[in-house]
Amino acid sequence: MAKVTILSGHNLNALAHLAGSNRQNLSLVGDEFDVPDVSQPDLDTALADYVANQAARDADFQVVQDGETVGELQQKFGDDEVLNAVVEVMRTELNNLRAQHTGMPAISAGAMDGAVRAKIANP
Repeated sequence: MAKVTILSGHNLNALAHLAGSNRQNLSLVGDEFDVPDVSQPDLDTALADYVANQAARDADFQVVQDGETVGELQQKFGDDEVLNAVVEVMRTELNNLRAQHTGMPAISAGAMDGAVRAKIANP
């Protein structure tokens, strides 16, 4: 368990991530930030690095957070039965139109799934 005193404007999740935390059970009481799953030396080192390079560390963490969000959205897509049913209806209709008007081959369920997941990752 490690604790540091933080200043306003610090991104606490970025600091915890930099220290190697899984970012669970973090707490802030007043200006004391408690990160239970890292050592005090690791948190102290992360804080020194964060303070010296705050803009870069915040930007680095935003990339991590964006990646987590994309993964979460892709997982929700895979788990959502209603959304999957809508996508399947759209795929069937699209394939009907492709066959009737262009002679193009049908789009497979795997290709449609990949296209949706790619769109989630790159809107």
